[in-house]
Amino acid sequence: MSNMEARSAGAAASTVAKVKAADTQKELDGLRTMQNAIVERIDRFEENTKKRFDAIDKRFDALDENFGAVVSALNAAGETTTAIAERVRDNQEKADKLFRQVIGGLNSHEKRLDAVDATLAKIDQRTLDIRRAVLSRP
Repeated sequence: MSNMEARSAGAAASTVAKVKAADTQKELDGLRTMQNAIVERIDRFEENTKKRFDAIDKRFDALDENFGAVVSALNAAGETTTAIAERVRDNQEKADKLFRQVIGGLNSHEKRLDAVDATLAKIDQRTLDIRRAVLSRP
């Protein structure tokens, strides 16, 4: 092989190596571009996911607040119901006491009326006795 052929073969090999290096560099650049795009998509996905989780957290916080308000309202209603039940119980006791007093008063008046009836019966009997005595006189 002559010197010229060797140079020509070396230049060809160098050109092939440069072409392969350029192709490899293009592939690397393409891969880097794809990698950057993938990284950007992952970053966007992470941001969107974080936003979604933040929104979910806010919803849970709102639910917690609403649940707390409902529990407070139920507790207040329970306290109110207890207070009403106590007032009803007190009023029932007062009503029972008044009812017993009224019944006692009626019983007392009934006894008095019985005594008055007995007295009137005695007066009627005495009146009849007097009338008979007056009518039986000559």
